[in-house]
Amino acid sequence: MDKRTELKGNRGFAAKAVLAAMAAAWGITAAALLILSGLLFWQELSVHAVEGGILIIYTLGALTAGAVAGRQMFPAGYGPGFLAGGMYYVLLLTGSLLLRKTLAKGAASLLTLFVICTAAGMLGALSSHCLLRKKM
Repeated sequence: MDKRTELKGNRGFAAKAVLAAMAAAWGITAAALLILSGLLFWQELSVHAVEGGILIIYTLGALTAGAVAGRQMFPAGYGPGFLAGGMYYVLLLTGSLLLRKTLAKGAASLLTLFVICTAAGMLGALSSHCLLRKKM
């Protein structure tokens, strides 16, 4: 039985892989946001610089989530990266709703953030697949 068949029957493994991916992504996000807040405090960055930094941080978080999920579920393709990026987006949206009690951004920016998160997750899975194939 190959590894792909094992993964299809083992949903618990997939859930653990996505949870590990979310933990890694949120760790990267928390550290990067802490650095950005320090830069904001000491360098007095403009609003546009902060918004760009936040978008870059979210992209790095989704990229990390996709890489971790892709590495743990190696032969599964890009699906784990898409799933990890989508879950990262849902958690960002949920956190934003809980903190702000409203969605301040329009539907276009929410769709753009969804596309960025899922594409970065798939790119992370692609990069982990390429690295794992070189090692084999």
